Amino acid sequence: MRKTILLFMFLVFVNGLRAQDLKHENCDSAGTQDEINWCVGNNYRIAEGVMDSVYDAFLAHVGYFTDNGVPDTTNPIVGAKRALVQSQKAWLDYRENATKLIKSYFGTGSMANAEAWTYKTKLTLDRIRELELLEAFWNGTKPSAINPDWHLR
Repeated sequence: MRKTILLFMFLVFVNGLRAQDLKHENCDSAGTQDEINWCVGNNYRIAEGVMDSVYDAFLAHVGYFTDNGVPDTTNPIVGAKRALVQSQKAWLDYRENATKLIKSYFGTGSMANAEAWTYKTKLTLDRIRELELLEAFWNGTKPSAINPDWHLR
């Protein structure tokens, strides 16, 4: 099963999947706390890979005006790429601090890790949606629907 998940994560990076293509493990069937921690941690890693793919694709063309959705590299927008990079760095700092807050609430027990991974995954999924929305506005296109089946319990 781990080989399948690793293969899936590789395909996420190669194919540049979007949030609507995101698949995850159902952690309800995990029996022990270690299995739960592994499962929710793996869901986070999958979401993180998709977020990185979405961000990298957006970053590749954000610094330019677009013509029919294609970046015009002869027509740069001053400061746009820098603003995206700074916003992502600030968001990553926010996610880490918010996750620390969740962990501090649950203490040092093994359940704290599961709760922290779950919250971190939820924030990452929200960021994927934000980046896709920003990219859609940037391209002048209507934002695509996000798969409502991918949610946390």
